Amino acid sequence: MPDLPKYDGTRDPQEHLAVFDMVMNLYGQSSSIVAKLFVTTLTGKTQEWFTNLPPGSIDSYEQLAQKFAFHFASKRKQKRSATHLFTIRQEENGSLKNFMGRFNNETLEVQDVRIDMMTSILIHGLKKGVFASALARDPPIDTEQLMAMAQKYIDEEEMNAMKDEEWRVTSERARDGRFTRDRDMRPKKEKEREPPYQPKYNRYTPLNMTRAKALMLVEKDKVLMWPKHTRITPAKRYSNKYCRFHRERGHDTEECYQLKDEIERLVRQGFFRRQNPHNFEERRQDRRGRSSSRDRRSNWAEERRNQTVAENAPVKGIIHTIAGGSEGWSRKARRRFEKETRWERRKQGVHVTSNPEIVFGDQDAGTRIVTDNDPMVIRMDIANFTVHKVLVDNGSSADIIFKEVLNKMGLDNIRLEPVNIPLVGFGGSEVASLGTVELPVSLGEEPKRKTLMVKFLVVDMPFAYNVILGRPGLNSFRAVVSTYHLKMKFPTLSGIGECVKNEDWQALKAGRIEPVDHKEVELIQGDPTKVTKIGTNLGQFEGIMITFLRSNVDMFAWDPSDFRGINPEVIVHRLNVDPSMRPVQQKKRTFGAEKNAIIEGEVNKLLKAGYVSEVQYTDWLANVVVVPKPGGKWRMCTDFTDLNKACPKDPYPLPRIDVLVDSTAGYRTFSMMDAYQGYHQIFMAPEDRIKTSFVTDRGIYCYNVMPFGLKNAGATYQRLVNKMFAQQIGKTMEVYVDDMLVKSQQPDEHLEHLKVAFAIMREHGMKLNPSKCTFGVGGGKFLGYMVSERGIEANPEKIEAILNLKSPTSIKEVQKLTGRIASLNRFISRSADRNLHFFKILRKVKGFNWTEECEQAFQELKIYLRSPPLLANPREGDVLYLYLAVSDDAVSSVLIKEEGKVQNPVYYVSKMLQGAETRYAKIEKLALAVVVTARKLRPYFQSHRIVVRTNHPLRNILTRPEASGRMIKWAVELGEFDITYQSRIAEKAQILADFMVEISGAQKDIETWMLHVDGSSNANNGGAGILIEGPGGMEIEVAVRLSFPVTNNEAEYEALLLGLELALEAGAQILEVYTDSQLVAMQVEGTYETKERSMADYLKRAKEGMQKFSKCNVQQIPRSENERADALSKLGAMLVGIKDRKITVMVKERSAISEGIETNVVTPRCLWIEDIATYLREGILPTDAGHARRIKFKALRFTLIGTQLYK
Repeated sequence: MPDLPKYDGTRDPQEHLAVFDMVMNLYGQSSSIVAKLFVTTLTGKTQEWFTNLPPGSIDSYEQLAQKFAFHFASKRKQKRSATHLFTIRQEENGSLKNFMGRFNNETLEVQDVRIDMMTSILIHGLKKGVFASALARDPPIDTEQLMAMAQKYIDEEEMNAMKDEEWRVTSERARDGRFTRDRDMRPKKEKEREPPYQPKYNRYTPLNMTRAKALMLVEKDKVLMWPKHTRITPAKRYSNKYCRFHRERGHDTEECYQLKDEIERLVRQGFFRRQNPHNFEERRQDRRGRSSSRDRRSNWAEERRNQTVAENAPVKGIIHTIAGGSEGWSRKARRRFEKETRWERRKQGVHVTSNPEIVFGDQDAGTRIVTDNDPMVIRMDIANFTVHKVLVDNGSSADIIFKEVLNKMGLDNIRLEPVNIPLVGFGGSEVASLGTVELPVSLGEEPKRKTLMVKFLVVDMPFAYNVILGRPGLNSFRAVVSTYHLKMKFPTLSGIGECVKNEDWQALKAGRIEPVDHKEVELIQGDPTKVTKIGTNLGQFEGIMITFLRSNVDMFAWDPSDFRGINPEVIVHRLNVDPSMRPVQQKKRTFGAEKNAIIEGEVNKLLKAGYVSEVQYTDWLANVVVVPKPGGKWRMCTDFTDLNKACPKDPYPLPRIDVLVDSTAGYRTFSMMDAYQGYHQIFMAPEDRIKTSFVTDRGIYCYNVMPFGLKNAGATYQRLVNKMFAQQIGKTMEVYVDDMLVKSQQPDEHLEHLKVAFAIMREHGMKLNPSKCTFGVGGGKFLGYMVSERGIEANPEKIEAILNLKSPTSIKEVQKLTGRIASLNRFISRSADRNLHFFKILRKVKGFNWTEECEQAFQELKIYLRSPPLLANPREGDVLYLYLAVSDDAVSSVLIKEEGKVQNPVYYVSKMLQGAETRYAKIEKLALAVVVTARKLRPYFQSHRIVVRTNHPLRNILTRPEASGRMIKWAVELGEFDITYQSRIAEKAQILADFMVEISGAQKDIETWMLHVDGSSNANNGGAGILIEGPGGMEIEVAVRLSFPVTNNEAEYEALLLGLELALEAGAQILEVYTDSQLVAMQVEGTYETKERSMADYLKRAKEGMQKFSKCNVQQIPRSENERADALSKLGAMLVGIKDRKITVMVKERSAISEGIETNVVTPRCLWIEDIATYLREGILPTDAGHARRIKFKALRFTLIGTQLYK
């Protein structure tokens, strides 16, 4: 029998399983024997848990281990982040060896801590000393060097301690010898040597520094009168004290009376005033009484009256700024900050030149978008968290971080250093701070990155920004800010680092994607008119790419004469006009001379290219229209409105843009291609050409090629490209109508993919427009999105269009605003809630009223769009997580992809509630949010496993048989997808900030549930009736048969206990319990005492069950008001008003307080029942996909209450 470890429920269950499995692997036993041996390792509560498992519920050791780990999951060790290391501090009298031992033990539980971060944390935790100074002066480059440095100073510390001990022993021995020789004379001498202290001055000047610091200011000057050595050996208990003034042991410098007298002498002689006039003279003045302060104020006022008249001009107002804090209020704080700054400069001076040259030029403002005089808002890394919306304010005397930000960073319990000085400037009033905290802050990007410890003032109040970086932080980084360039520069070890205004849409290095990483090349050398664009980051492949394009110059067209069109045998466009529709000849429109000239010029171009032919007779005739183009030009279009009505819709599907963009993002090299006059490369069917006729002043013409504006032209072109690139789409190409993209992971294979695409286009006769093509870039615009290896981002042009909008002044301008917002909905978190005020304006029948709420929402939208999120693209096999949020007017969700500990959004979904939807219960709105998301993001739900993270019982509500018809319909609709439900975990990602609260105003909207219970008994058994009434008219009726002998009072308690359990399962938080039993109500209230043992046990169980609710009361009501519960308990002729289809009949075999002996009984298993119960309880499905679908379908007809399955 192996020596197996024991488990009592107080340790990590995974550790116990790992040790047990390791021992069992040595013996190679079967699963059944391993399961039996595992039971022998359980003791105490864990053994009790095993004995309470339902008989026959364990089939294998794997199942037992899974249940064991799930039950004791609360004991699992939680992974700690690097911020935990900030709690490790060296004690005042603690040794370096002890501190480093504790620090090393804690770092074992933290993963992936960078050496620079570890050094900063170590400096933060060390007390002031030579080791901390050495780390700051010469930081180690790796952990091995750090440990070597620590060991060196530990050895030095232990050597000094050993020397001090030797000195102490020697001193004691010498003192004992003198005591033996002079024991008769010693008391007299000691009295002579230690006369009682008599103060030399009647009044001493208060100091704003310690005596030791004052001594350090004057010890190098000759004005100090040093005392003579006393040559007295101190007592043993004082041997560890040292006086810097006497240069002897026996007392501290701060306790030295002679030093106190000497400092006062120098103060009165004015020495300290000469050294630092602000330190002492002003301090003495500050310590005077209130009358003295009033005198000073009056003197100051007199001086002000004597100044010029210009200075006495009336004050028009007060401009408040942020002042105060730990660094900006008192002189003492300012001096302390100056000393810390000097220390930081000395620390950095080893590596950085004292006066690095920092210059701002035109190149720094090259990509700036001038919308307003925007504030300098950046992002920076604080304690391993990337924090956005950091306001750089060189007018603030304090670095400020807000309490809400610390909470989101998981630092809500961090120890704050107290500070009693308030802030002034928030609205002109004083704001008390919670304290200060020192955190590591990193600015810039590698290699020009800099990390320093910054002391933040913590303020608990709402604010538009997360952090304010004031003068102290800017000075620590030696940063220079240019508000014109919206850029900040600072010196680093690798050169001048930069921080650009991050909250704008402009591109950053490793930030926003901009399609500017390309340059023009001549396709025909020496001809600057025939150029195309290639990427600038191709490196060694640039020459190969240029050679390839020049060798395929025949694939480009600059004029209609350069191509012959797609072979008609491959495809032609057919109209398929409904023969029952009468042809329509539109009446000719008249235009002005300017537009007629434009029309005539366009017709000439079409005739020259062979795109149109003149006709004489036609049944269908359309007019032309002239529409403006970007850049002030005009375009001629044909009004095919009537012809399109006569043509049925071509059912050929166009690809989903979301799917194409997702499948494109994540690749490293792209080539964006556009066909030259793509539609015109497809010919019209000869029999349908006459139907495309249009009229101008010059005559009537019809199209020989497929024109723009026809109803099914897009479907025809998509049919062509799908046929051409059937083998490449989804692998190396993505095509949407005439937008084509070639994608590759590596630049070398990208050229091969281009060769294949060019060969296919050459075979079919398709030509490219070189001015709209870009080859070999790392990212760019595709179908209105910015795609790159990093992910998907919003089109900056669309964002700029909203940022440049002024506040709307009419309904039409609001419509323009909402239309532009709609194109960015995928990137806007809770879009419907953010834009609610805009939609309310559009709903109004009369009048336009742009309120303050609308303006605030408009400005908040602009702030949000200045830093849109980067969306991830899910890969095959990824598990996606869905977070929900509902309000009174909208439902929203976000689909998340998790990579390690990083959460990245995939898609934001939001919907305004209409009509009856606004009256849904909160839990129904959550279910609606899931349904809306599943409908909109159907491809994601079909291709991935979806985990809905919610703290509400969505799964139970959707699977209950008594649910409303609407909920059942939704449950069936969602049943085709692989959806599971999990409880929410603590979220720190900023992308989920809008989804922290699932139900807005949920606290005030919590509704009270009502529970009616009644019990009855007869000669052989008893019955219990339960009626639960929840929000939204929800009712749960349960009739229970008690198949054991009970008294009537016991039956009442059984009904109460089971009712509490079912109400808790249904999601009740506030519960009102009604019973017609006076005994039960009074005993629970405490009015009646319980004498019988059984009643006391029932009462104990009832109170334990009531404590699981936020609020729970038990009231006695007349039997006439409890008829439905009474009828359920009797299950007899009094079934009045009860709907049979909703009644759940249960059979209870044992009393709630019985304590029988359970034995394991082997019974025939019904696997499908166990699978359904496991799915409803834990969300686990069988591995076989077909069996899993059947289980999910069957589970819709069942509900799980406790451990029992009911149909």
